[in-house]
Amino acid sequence: MEGAAATVIEPGDKVIADVTGDDVFGPFIEAHGAKLIPLGIPPGTGANPDSIRSILDKEKNVKAIATCHNIAATSATNPIDEVGEIAAEYGCLLLVDVISSIGGMKIEMDKWNVDICCAATQKAFSVPAGVAIVAVGPRAWSVAQSRKTRIESEYFNLLRYKEAASPPTRDWHPTPDTCATTLVRALQQSMHDLLDEGLERVFHRHAVVAEAVREAVKAMGLELLVHDPRRYSSTVTAVKWPKQGDYVKFWRTMFDEFNIMLGNPPKADPRTATGWFRIGHMGNTARSEYILPTLSYVEIALRRAGLRADCRSFCCAENSRQARLASLPVPYDETHRGQAQRLPKDNCQATQTPRSNSRSSILIQQNTQHRLSEDGDNLFGDSPECYVKVLDAVSRQHVAHYEMPSTRLNEFL
Repeated sequence: MEGAAATVIEPGDKVIADVTGDDVFGPFIEAHGAKLIPLGIPPGTGANPDSIRSILDKEKNVKAIATCHNIAATSATNPIDEVGEIAAEYGCLLLVDVISSIGGMKIEMDKWNVDICCAATQKAFSVPAGVAIVAVGPRAWSVAQSRKTRIESEYFNLLRYKEAASPPTRDWHPTPDTCATTLVRALQQSMHDLLDEGLERVFHRHAVVAEAVREAVKAMGLELLVHDPRRYSSTVTAVKWPKQGDYVKFWRTMFDEFNIMLGNPPKADPRTATGWFRIGHMGNTARSEYILPTLSYVEIALRRAGLRADCRSFCCAENSRQARLASLPVPYDETHRGQAQRLPKDNCQATQTPRSNSRSSILIQQNTQHRLSEDGDNLFGDSPECYVKVLDAVSRQHVAHYEMPSTRLNEFL
């Protein structure tokens, strides 16, 4: 993100940038001498295109709009397609942070008129942190090459990377400095895996898991931070914390006893005392074997924190959303990645529904004779409870393999 700002932003340039939350361009824009025009985005909402248009009508000669696609801090997505149309209309560059969406949500860089996309390895690519990914369009290169002032950075000068990735150095040293080659190889393997699975299927898998998490937490009696379905994220879900609950107890139970780290630790982020926590579901964790136990542990931790989750409404939430999931374009299929998760047969019953669109669905319904004890400790013993909520109503049919023409990163942008 700083490389994008350093390369195309000059001192005195006017830049509209989001300044709310943790996923913001603002500090990088100001660090390079630009006049920052703040774009406030209330938690749980996305950027308002009309507000951006109003700012552009008021301010003259705005050089760029810098914002985030998927706001990981609040689990809201911005309408980058609409913002891109406005940017093109007013002749502004569009810089977008796609760190928490790339690899888990569709990004259409050219179609959305995005000039620079900034990404990283540690989110939906499921690769350790340490490599930044930047995609630069022709307009941004043109602006960088026609600057009036020199780029006030050596390391963050993207023109150096463009030169290194061009002949003759491209074939033997495609970066200006030695990079973390082990992480680059890991990223290459991750992209091969995603493309082998098929991008449409990957995006669908993330969408189904996100839907399951949202329905689960609502059925537990909790409230989502994002209310507008158009702004839902497929990689993270923010959940409002009830004031009557002991948040420290809840978070520490998840971390200390279940080895699960939720977003917004109480010490690092005091706002969660009356704010929200986050459940990440991206990359490898966007699968039932991770999400179902996590949701179960969330329910147990809620009990420990003095709250009560309604398991029956939890199961009802799964049944009520099947029609919506059945209308999605790509059936969710876990059989692509080995055997589907098996649930205990003694405490829940599986019923197969009639075939619809050449696929069968399995509903898992809680046996009402079995309930968790008050402390919920026997999760994987006699009573399953939360994890009887099955993703998608779970489709077990194989789906057609999606052939991808290339393993280049361009496929993700």
